[in-house]
Amino acid sequence: MQKINIFADGAAEPTNPGPGGWAAILVAKNKGEIYKKSICGYFPAETQLGEVGLRMLKLGKTRKPIEKPDGTFWVATTNNRMEIYSILAALKMIRRPEDVEVEVFSDSQVAINCLSGTWRAKENLDMIQEGRELMTKFDKITFTWVKGHADNTAQNEVDTL
Repeated sequence: MQKINIFADGAAEPTNPGPGGWAAILVAKNKGEIYKKSICGYFPAETQLGEVGLRMLKLGKTRKPIEKPDGTFWVATTNNRMEIYSILAALKMIRRPEDVEVEVFSDSQVAINCLSGTWRAKENLDMIQEGRELMTKFDKITFTWVKGHADNTAQNEVDTL
């Protein structure tokens, strides 16, 4: 079974909520070779809700969105949403999740504990639900909290993306 380490980070700056960014580094070892893939993205101050977000909206379980003239719904993003999104984006990059053991490293206790079910999520329920549904496809996922801006080389690298 292949093991993949994910180093994930996200932020909303200069205000929270506001515009945000996310990044992740996936590291896999295969036959002695190390493979590394970096992914990152940016969300403007207002971000369109996805399919799960719209379902949660109908259930009254997500932040109040802004309705645009074209009928789409948008919300300002937050640090926690970007932290969670970075993990989801990395997990979606894995082609055969049933054959992979994943360890996720993050400096966000909210992302780790809400996705793993250790904490009961009170916000970002749309993303937490999406993440938990995605995680069921994997053979094994573990989460490891790392101190931000400390001595973890890969976590510091993802912070710069």
